[in-house]
Amino acid sequence: MGNQITFLLGVHNHQPVGNFGSVFQMAFDKSYRPFLDVARRFPNLKFSYHTTGPLWDWLLENQPAYCDELKGLVREGRAEVLTGGYYEPILTVLPDDDQQGQIRKMNRFLKETIGTTPQGLWLAERVWEPHLPKALARAGIRYTLLDSAHFLSAGCREADLTGYFMTENEGHPLAVFPISQKLRYMIPFRDPEEVVAEFGRWADDTGERALVMFDDGEKFGLWPGTNDLCYKRRWLERFFEALSANSSWIKTETLSEYMARVPARGRVYLPTGSYHEMGEWTLPVHAAETFHRLSELIKRQPGGEDLLTYLRGGMWRNFLTKYPESNNLHKKMLQVSEKVHRSLVKPHSLKTGEGVPADPATREMMDALWGGQCNCPYWHGVFGGLYLPHLRHAVYERLLRAERLADRRLHDSDAFWADLQVKDFDMDGHPEILAQSGAGNIYCAPSQGGGIFEWDRKDLEINFLDILSRHPEAYHSQIREASQKKQEKSDQVRTIHDRMPAKQEGLEQILFYDWHRRALFLDHFLHSSVGLDAFKKAQYGEQGDFVLGSYDYKYGKTRKDAWIQLSREGHVWAKPVHSSNDLWARIHVEKTLYLQEDGNISADYRITNKEDQGLEMWFSVELALSFADKGEETVLEDRWECPDRARPVVVRCQCDPVSQWWSFPLETVSQSEEGFEKTFQGLVLLPHWRMTLNPKQTFELSIRLSADKK
Repeated sequence: MGNQITFLLGVHNHQPVGNFGSVFQMAFDKSYRPFLDVARRFPNLKFSYHTTGPLWDWLLENQPAYCDELKGLVREGRAEVLTGGYYEPILTVLPDDDQQGQIRKMNRFLKETIGTTPQGLWLAERVWEPHLPKALARAGIRYTLLDSAHFLSAGCREADLTGYFMTENEGHPLAVFPISQKLRYMIPFRDPEEVVAEFGRWADDTGERALVMFDDGEKFGLWPGTNDLCYKRRWLERFFEALSANSSWIKTETLSEYMARVPARGRVYLPTGSYHEMGEWTLPVHAAETFHRLSELIKRQPGGEDLLTYLRGGMWRNFLTKYPESNNLHKKMLQVSEKVHRSLVKPHSLKTGEGVPADPATREMMDALWGGQCNCPYWHGVFGGLYLPHLRHAVYERLLRAERLADRRLHDSDAFWADLQVKDFDMDGHPEILAQSGAGNIYCAPSQGGGIFEWDRKDLEINFLDILSRHPEAYHSQIREASQKKQEKSDQVRTIHDRMPAKQEGLEQILFYDWHRRALFLDHFLHSSVGLDAFKKAQYGEQGDFVLGSYDYKYGKTRKDAWIQLSREGHVWAKPVHSSNDLWARIHVEKTLYLQEDGNISADYRITNKEDQGLEMWFSVELALSFADKGEETVLEDRWECPDRARPVVVRCQCDPVSQWWSFPLETVSQSEEGFEKTFQGLVLLPHWRMTLNPKQTFELSIRLSADKK
C-alpha cells in the first residue's frame, strides 16, 4: 500500500441569539446553502457538521428543506452531525446543571430532527479547561476537537498531531482531535494544489494518519471576499475536485468512522486554553501589545513558528477582568441561573435522564436562561461580540425573562414584594447592594461612587444600563496609523486575522476613553470652565473625589418601594464666595435611591457645605442609559425624554428643582470581521446645577427616571 492520509473535514455554522434576521438570511444565501450544494455533488466526500441552536431554530422555520437535505446526507453516511451547548455557550463558565441541560437539549433536538444520536461535541471557541472530560462524558459525549495549539503547548510534537488522543478527568474518558492550525489558515485562502501538497507532507504507508480541518462555515462565503473566492472563482469546487482526483491516497471520513477504524495515538493532558488568537485578545492592552511584539519577534527567528507554540496568552476568563460589562453579564447569568433552579419544583429532573422539563412553563423558563448564556456578547476578539449592543440586549432580554418567570414561582403573590441583599455580586472583594422586586431591579456599588450599575425592568425585559464604556484596545493603534497612510490595495483574499480595513473615515477622531465605568447617579463636581465637548471626551477636570469614592450605606423597604441610602463626606475644589483662591472643601453628599413599585427609579439628594465659609460649586449627576437606537430627544426645563426607535419604549427624566441639561451619544470604535467600525452604545444624560451654599447649608434635589411602553 502506498502512502495515504485521511482528511477529516468539518464545518461549524453559528449565528448568535439576537442577531438580525437579515444576517441569518445573508449567511444562508452566501455560505450555508452554496456549501451544501457543492458538497452534495461529490458523492465520495464525507464531512462532519455542527450547527448551533439559534441557527437550527431559524433553519427549521425558514429553510426546512435544507434540514431535510442534511438529514438525508446523515442517513446516507456522508455526513456526521455534532452536538454542543444548544445556545453555543462557553461551557467552562456555566453552572454544572446548565452545562448538562444545554447539551442534552441539543442531543434531543438532533435525535428528533436529524435522526441521529451525536457522538462528538463542538466546543464553543475551543475554550478548554481540564475538568471538562467528566462533564462531557456525563452527557454521553465520546469526543471533541481542540486546536493544535492546545497540544503543542502541552509539549506534543507537531509531527505527532494526527488522528486523536485520549484524556480524562476523575476516570471519565474523552477523545480529543487536534485541529490543524495550518490547514485553518490555508483553507480556503491558498490554492487547492497547495493544500493537496500539504496533505502529501503527512501521508505515510500505515493508512492511519489523519488531519483535521474543522472551522467556521462562514469562511466559505460570508467572510469578506470569500463568496467570490469560493463560488464565483470556484475555489470550493476545485478543492473537492482535487480531493476526488487524489482519492487513491486522500481519504475523507467522518470523525466517528475514523475513531471506529483507528485507535488513539496515546494519552494527553491539555492545559487551559483556546486557539492562539484568543490568548492575545483576552489580555489587557499593555499585555496584548507586548504579546504581539514578542510574537512577531519570535516569528523572525530561525524555527520561530515552532518556538511560538510555547508562547501563550491569557485564558478566556480574563475577559471578565478586562471588561466590567462582560463580568456583569456573567454574574447576572449566574444569579438568574441560581434563582431559576431554586424555583423548580423538582430540580433533580433536569439532572437525570434526558433532562426534559415536563411542563411548557418550565421549558420556556429554561430556554430563556440558556438563551441568555450564548457566548458572543460575553467577549471581544476579531468579531464584534461584546461591542454589539443588539447581541447584549438579546441576552439580557432572555435572562430577565427567565428571572421574571422564576420570580412568579418564588413569590406566590401579585402584591408588591422586595428583596434586598448585600453581596459581592461582581466578585471584586467589595459588597454591592441588590434591590429586587417583581417589576425591576437596581444593583448599586457603594465602593464605586455609589452609582447604580444595573437597572432592570423585568416587565419590559430591558436592562437600561446595558451600556459599554469606552475602553482602550490594542488595535486602536492601527486606526491611528491608518489615518496617516492609506491601506495598500490588493486583490488577494485574506483571512479575517490579517485584513482589517476601516469601514468609516475619521474613526481616529473619536478614540476617547472613560476613566470610570458609565453608570446611573454618579456625582460630578465640575470646574466652571468645563464644556460639554470636554466632558464628552473625558478630558476635563473633575473637582471632587466622589465619582470613584466609597460611600457608606444603609437600606430598607416599605410597602411601596425599596430604598438604598448612600452618603460620603468628601472634598471638592470649590470657589469660596469672598476669595479668589479655590479651597479643598469638605462636602457631604447624601443620596437615597428608590426602586419603586412599578420598577422605575428615583433619587433624593442632599448636598451640604461642611465649611465655615460660603462656596460656589457646579454639581452634575451622570445618567448613562442604554438605547438600541436613539430617537429625537425632547428637553424642557424640568423634563427630558427620548424614545428608543428600535424598542417600543420611551425613557423620561424629571428633576426638581429644574436643571440645565447636557446629553451626548456614547460611541465606541471596535473591530469586526469586516473592519473597524463605530458603534452607538447609548446616551449619557447630565442634569446639572450651579449653586452657592452658605456655611453648613444644604441643597436638595430629586431626580426621577421612568421607562414606559410607547
